[in-house]
Amino acid sequence: MKAGGLDALDQAIMRALVNDARLTSLELARQVPLSPTAIARRITILEESDVIAGYEAKINHETLGLKIKAIVRVGLNAQSDSLLKAFEEAVSAISSVVSCHLVSGEDDYILGVLAQDLSDYERVHNEKLSRLPGVVRLNSSFALRTIADRPSLNFLRY
Repeated sequence: MKAGGLDALDQAIMRALVNDARLTSLELARQVPLSPTAIARRITILEESDVIAGYEAKINHETLGLKIKAIVRVGLNAQSDSLLKAFEEAVSAISSVVSCHLVSGEDDYILGVLAQDLSDYERVHNEKLSRLPGVVRLNSSFALRTIADRPSLNFLRY
C-alpha cells in the first residue's frame, strides 16, 4: 500500500498513533469517526501491509546520561559488496550507533552516535568506529541543539 492508497480515515488513524502509539481502538474512535472495531481492522491492515512497521517508545537520551549526539561521516577504502556487508554487520553490533545510512556522494555512510560525554565518544571512536571494516576516514560533528526530531508525516494530506 502506498501513501496515495491511504484514505482520510487511515491518515487520521496514523496521525493519532504517531502522536500516541498507546491509544486503544476505543480512544482512537473518539478522534476518528469510526467504530473501535473498524479502527482495529484498519490498523491490522496497515500493519500487515507494512505501512505501520512497528511501535516504539520515544526515549529521552539525556535523562539516561547520553548527552552527546554525534553525526559521523564515514569513508571506506572500497565499495565491494563483501566490504559493505562486513561494515554493516559490524556497525549494527555497536550499541552507541543509533542510525546508519548508506549515502551517495563523498561519504559512504552517515552514522548517528550517542555518548555520555566527549570522553565516552572518544572511546567509542577509538575502540569501535575506527576499527570497522574498510574505514579510512571518520569525520564527526556534534549536535548542539535538536530543532526537529519527528516522524515524517508530510506524505499524508492534512
